[in-house]
Amino acid sequence: MTLIVILSALAIQRFLGYCSSTNRLDWVSHYFKWMFGKCQWIAESHGLIGFALLILPIVFLTAVIFGIIYAAFGFLAYWLLNLLLFWYCVDGRNLRKMSHSASSAMMLQNAYESLFAIVFWYALFGPVGLSLYFSTSQINKVLFQPLRLTAGGETSGNDGGERKEVCEERDYRALTDSSMQSFFLKVQNGMDWVPVRLLGLTFALVADFSAVFKLWVDKLFDQKMQTKALLVVWGEASLQSEVPAEGKLLPTISLIEKALLVWLIVIFLVTLGFLS
Repeated sequence: MTLIVILSALAIQRFLGYCSSTNRLDWVSHYFKWMFGKCQWIAESHGLIGFALLILPIVFLTAVIFGIIYAAFGFLAYWLLNLLLFWYCVDGRNLRKMSHSASSAMMLQNAYESLFAIVFWYALFGPVGLSLYFSTSQINKVLFQPLRLTAGGETSGNDGGERKEVCEERDYRALTDSSMQSFFLKVQNGMDWVPVRLLGLTFALVADFSAVFKLWVDKLFDQKMQTKALLVVWGEASLQSEVPAEGKLLPTISLIEKALLVWLIVIFLVTLGFLS
């Protein structure tokens, strides 16, 4: 069922053009405002408590809904609900048909966050694992990333003024120095540890294996670099032998598509192993 769900959702997005990522509601802001209204001490609480209060209700509700749907309506309804959830979380649009202004590093990170991480957590842990990862990543992205400050106290990035206005409008500034922010980021890095390294190994398999694999082994347990930064290092190394004179756009897309194909084949083989 897992492979069929993944293939169906990707086919809907890539060939029919129905993608959820362009029409997602900002549910994180509304959800946090509601929770903050109920428990105003969330922003000042210990990271573990804040994480439990924000994430566990989503995961619990997902498990309850999927359990009720399966018990009341059977496997077909359960499968359709899996398809709907995975389609909502993943972004599997055809990159060759999209206009790009981002760098290859940004494309690699976006592909990981919106595609490979989603596939990994759903394939391994089903809808509950997917809701855990997706809700954690979305809260990190919406609540915490706009609040990161540089050492001088200014908001980082070129849109610092805009980000400051967003922070003031949401009134989330209390989160900036909270232990909850640090805890969420640690949890995110922990959840990304395995899939990022698997994707790096996949890059080695579909590119210059000897060069990329050596770099992959050297950086495998690197604690100095952030988890997603390692992905960019391995991805850039995989592109070095394939970059044409006009740039890295098409080779980066090709690398992402080859890696996705390898992952789908592995999921297929694992599925056959369980069925046999």
